Amino acid sequence: MSNSHFAEPIPVLAKLRLMLLKTLNVQDGGGDFSVKRGLLDLYRRNPTQGKMTHGIFSVNEDWVLGESNLPALETALTSLDDLERWPLPDFSFCSVIWEGKPCGVLVEKDELKGGGLLFVATLFFISDEEMKISRAEFRAAKSQPEPFASLMTITDWMRYSISEVGNEPIASFLFRCIAGLHSCQFRRMKASDLKKADVSLIAPPRENDFLLNLCKNAYAGKVVCTRAIVPMELIIPDDMEHALEFPLDEVKRFMPAHIDNGQAVTELLLYQSDGKFIMGDDYVGYLTYKALLFKKVPAVILGDFSSTEVEILERGGSELIPPIMVTKGLTESRSRGSDNMQKLQERLASLGPSKPTIAGEFSRIYLEFCHLLRRRRKREADIHNFLKRYPVMIDGHAAKVHSEVRVGNYRADLIFQYEQSDKRILLIELEMDNVPIFTKKNRLREGFDHASQQIEDWIQAIRTNAPQMPEWLKGEYVVEGMVVIGRSAKLTDTQKKTLFTINSNRLVKVITYDDLLERFGRLIGSFDQVEI
Repeated sequence: MSNSHFAEPIPVLAKLRLMLLKTLNVQDGGGDFSVKRGLLDLYRRNPTQGKMTHGIFSVNEDWVLGESNLPALETALTSLDDLERWPLPDFSFCSVIWEGKPCGVLVEKDELKGGGLLFVATLFFISDEEMKISRAEFRAAKSQPEPFASLMTITDWMRYSISEVGNEPIASFLFRCIAGLHSCQFRRMKASDLKKADVSLIAPPRENDFLLNLCKNAYAGKVVCTRAIVPMELIIPDDMEHALEFPLDEVKRFMPAHIDNGQAVTELLLYQSDGKFIMGDDYVGYLTYKALLFKKVPAVILGDFSSTEVEILERGGSELIPPIMVTKGLTESRSRGSDNMQKLQERLASLGPSKPTIAGEFSRIYLEFCHLLRRRRKREADIHNFLKRYPVMIDGHAAKVHSEVRVGNYRADLIFQYEQSDKRILLIELEMDNVPIFTKKNRLREGFDHASQQIEDWIQAIRTNAPQMPEWLKGEYVVEGMVVIGRSAKLTDTQKKTLFTINSNRLVKVITYDDLLERFGRLIGSFDQVEI
């Protein structure tokens, strides 16, 4: 592969996954559990790389895009508004040709603070011997459009405005890939093609001339369009028999395209008739929302309507119409009766929201904490509040968790109080994750000794029932202490052995944030094995 030049792209996602399995130390046949453990550990060490690798294993499709599928840069830039309004999924992947070589592009979607979206594109150069990457970020944000593009270099990020991005070949190529992916997943039709469109691979719904005429008049500027949030109970399908017969495996397959982070993102195209809103063009989207029990969904309403339950977001013309799919089919009348709505809901019950697992929820907490530690601008209070909110990361057996507790002349960051039969208390002092534990001469730093001594003072205060303590803290307790500080990756083997010795001989234990994550990762693994 490395010495050949390719005129057309070939799928590379499968090979890329095999290469990444080796970086996760997962052997052939290791199974989903081994992959997940490897991903969690990678997230702990490098959240950015962890998320990227997670994306490679999460995508459902490998879009093979030739040069003809990639719009010119000038055309791609005109899709920025569409990218923000109808965004790609969290992760998308395409196989392309770059400099005559087969490559893969992973596109990640993130939200920008202050509004808008950030698309991160990673180009994977894959050969038989190695894998190299290039990475760029692009904004799709009307409220804060610049800097439009950022290209990762060895030492820093290079910033480009919209007018400058064409001067950087790899950045412009990656944005063309993003636009190409978007045009494949969100196809638009011309008004002249509405009547003859037939793009469904399954039995089509009946033809809806009224919807077709509304669309044509909207494109002609004769019908107002309204973006809105509409209660699902007010929406019915135009062709109920088609909805009842629609293959459930097709609904399940395309569900991820309509849901993003648990939110409904696909706008249904509606019009009002007899007090109800009629959906006639996106049965997969409608059935997805129905199966997942959404109460309200985004929509674009064609024409005039009346309803006090609709939340209006924007009024305009045909520019508000989402990418649509209209098919030709039978013309005989079919019922929209309420009895059929009940049958439809019963049929969709098997696709309803699955019960969240403990391992899944704990994994979310784990990843969120990894990203918090990765943030440059964070305070000790951010870490404190996170662990107060999710004390299970430290210990899931505590009966009560107390924060900022007055103990004598000091305040303890966190106190874990166990069941009264245990009569046990754990005092926790939190330091920043970037605080070094040792000096260059392998001696414990002064700040570390101060934190340990502070907890020992708290322990003494509790044992002697010192004043200025809450009533629940007074009494006979087995008191222990813990200092959470620094990162294991910054410690030498000698320093790790020193910490082990300290923890063997002292009442106050010292752990790093990596130790905390490793413990929590093992807990997640135990639930994973039970739930699998």
